[in-house]
Amino acid sequence: MMKRRTFILSSCASLLAFQRAEARSVSLSDEAIRAILRRRIDVEHLATGMAVGIVAGRRRRVIDYGKQDSENSRSVAANTLFEIGSLTKVFTALVLADMVHRKELQFDDPVDRYLPSGMRSPQRNGRAITLADLATHTSGLPMFPPITGNALTQGTASAFFAALARYTSSDLSSWLGGLTLSRDPGAQWEYSNVGYGLLGLALAHKAGTTYEALLNSHIIGPLKLKDTTLHPMGDATRRLVAGHDPKLTPIPPLEIGIFAPAGALRSTVENLLRFVSAVLPNSRSPLETPAQLLLSIRRPAPAVGGEQALGWDVVNGTDPFVVKDGVTAGQAATIALDPPKQTGVVVLSNALPVNLQPPPGGGVGAAELARHLLRPALPLGEPTRR
Repeated sequence: MMKRRTFILSSCASLLAFQRAEARSVSLSDEAIRAILRRRIDVEHLATGMAVGIVAGRRRRVIDYGKQDSENSRSVAANTLFEIGSLTKVFTALVLADMVHRKELQFDDPVDRYLPSGMRSPQRNGRAITLADLATHTSGLPMFPPITGNALTQGTASAFFAALARYTSSDLSSWLGGLTLSRDPGAQWEYSNVGYGLLGLALAHKAGTTYEALLNSHIIGPLKLKDTTLHPMGDATRRLVAGHDPKLTPIPPLEIGIFAPAGALRSTVENLLRFVSAVLPNSRSPLETPAQLLLSIRRPAPAVGGEQALGWDVVNGTDPFVVKDGVTAGQAATIALDPPKQTGVVVLSNALPVNLQPPPGGGVGAAELARHLLRPALPLGEPTRR
């Protein structure tokens, strides 16, 4: 009898502790969050549709508001597909961690070991670029290779991404072959989309397959993420939101060719909540152990708030958390995590953020809303249109 009473008391105490932890994590109600989305869409006109997802322990909730397009009557829902931009990098890094977990390679292996024949990355002072260097943005490679008519400074973001889509593996190989690094690999943080493109290329070549097939076999299949894809097909195409510029003018869907491992995935808030649940500690998912490896390597990165892990940004301070922002030419996505509390927030928006800063700054849209929901002391951003 005593044992049974002790078990009941212990179970009640555990339940209360879980409820207290959940209450400390994301305190806003669904109604309060929906009011924020309503203001951003109907009053501030920062998007036509947004979706928020929250994981707290075993509980998941979704709050959505708005339409897929300014000219579309279809409402945003839990199964609406958004471009998630650089959140793709966490998926790419997780593939790397899973391959390390399977002992197929090591984090400190030089990337040249796994690149296609004839492709070589630059070295400096005898130091080669490693897989971990690429995954922590410390390779010494720039954000993008030089592209004629760079639209980031001379035109539109859409035009720039269109130029990226035309960039070939041969172009990348030629550019890398003539590149001189300004510092040793591993020495300093600099955000690099080209680094993640190279990482995805190396992992796929090592596995003897494509990057898309690699994602499917390591992550999408095991976690049953049927709506997470590089190329939506069939019914999924009707559930795609349209991207918009800051004036809510529709823009073409994102295509970035060989740089897909840096930012080309589409997903839904429901799928991303499933992903968040799987990568949090004690998830018992097929990828729980590799997911914890993502935080095992950290390098100084003041620009992201403290440290750069594999894929994730680590924001240090009195109440640290883990975050990743994704921004495409016309959409935005953020995941913010509190691993010790087994809590995560997903925010998706179908418009380019305003007040956008250089990467990894996410501007006002998805990024600061996710941070505010996870850490209410962090204020919501005030939109100031350019």
